Parts: sequence; structure tokens; C-alpha cells
Amino acid sequence: MENYKIVFTLKDIVLEISSSNKNWVEEKIDKYVKYFEIVNINSPNTSPNKFDSINKLDNKDLSITGITVNEFYNKYLKSKNVSRPDLATFFIFYLKNYENKNTVSMSDVKSMFQKIGYPSYNTINYSDILNKAKNKALLNQVNNEWSLTITGEDFINSEISINETN
Repeated sequence: MENYKIVFTLKDIVLEISSSNKNWVEEKIDKYVKYFEIVNINSPNTSPNKFDSINKLDNKDLSITGITVNEFYNKYLKSKNVSRPDLATFFIFYLKNYENKNTVSMSDVKSMFQKIGYPSYNTINYSDILNKAKNKALLNQVNNEWSLTITGEDFINSEISINETN
């Protein structure tokens, strides 16, 4: 499956969005081009925005920093009734894209549940949760390390996109 990428640059700000879902990337193009045009008009001293059209990637993904796991949880998950396997999938997405971890161990997922203050996080069967997400084709497991599948990434991107439009 092909991945698509869009990169916006305005002065010192760079925003990179990528997904295997071309339509999702195109929606973000429309949203952020308008935003960058407004910022550029309101800030005459900034250089014009540079726009790299959609490009195929070599399996590189969205990479953003500067948000804590609690902020991520509160923004995208707290108001929803999310199953534990879906929550674990969101945490692996967070660790991959916000903390730049390529693979994630079960203890990493447990620490995410702990950081958000999930009730009885220390009595949860994380192996079962991760295997349920794997059965839903959201995660892969190799050598006790967990990573997102393309389906998992698309699931998270669509959930985040739905949340941003509300």
C-alpha cells in the first residue's frame, strides 16, 4: 500500500502530514493551506509558505512532538467510550509518532495506561489487550515488540480526523 505525504513550511514552522489514505491527506491539504494563507496574510514579515504536493513515502509516517500523553488522551479519547485494545492502539500510535519509538513493548503500553491514570492499570492483562488489537489487525507483534499495521494507522487517523471536525 502506498503512503502519501504533505509538508507545509512557513518561516520556521514545518508541518508534515502523511497517511496511506490519499483522501485523508487531501482533506488536510485544504484545511492547512487555508490556515497558512491566513497566517501569511496576517504576518507580512513572514516568507511565503512553501507547499510540497502529495508525494509517495518510503513508509515514513506522521511525526510531531510537543504533546504529552495526557493531552493526547484528553483531546482524542477521554470523551469517547474506547475499548482497551483501541486505547492500546492509540498509545502505540502516540509512542511512535510523538515520542519517535519504532517498536513498543508491553511495559511501554502499561506505562501509558499508568500516565493517564487508568483505573486499576496494574491489574490489567496487557497481553490479552494487545492480542485483541492484533486480532482486529490493528497491531503487529515481532519479538515481543508491538507496532501499528497500516490498518491500525488508518483507524487512528480516521478517529483523529473525526475528532478534529467535531
